[in-house]
Amino acid sequence: AGTLSRPANPAITIVGPTVFNYSLEQNYPNPFTKVTRIPFSISKAEKVNLVLFDISGRTVKVLVNSSKDKGAHFVNFNAGSLAKGVYYYRIQAGDFTDVKKLTIW
Repeated sequence: AGTLSRPANPAITIVGPTVFNYSLEQNYPNPFTKVTRIPFSISKAEKVNLVLFDISGRTVKVLVNSSKDKGAHFVNFNAGSLAKGVYYYRIQAGDFTDVKKLTIW
């Protein structure tokens, strides 16, 4: 009886530019006590505004307010002396806006 041999998997090559979509990801870890990471991506270089606000809609901290290159990014956010509770973070980049919830405990 013969033995079947399988060819090795060829290396995967990506041809062309990598396409990034606008996205705001859930922070992790969540909930957290001290530090969390907030990932986001933008499809072209432009000004990004990422703000943390409380449940009353008051701005608590501006996390990003500057131009960013297209691609994937993240912010390491240190809660510092913020009170435990539920907060929201909102990204605005061009016409893209999204909001996510985070919990400090």
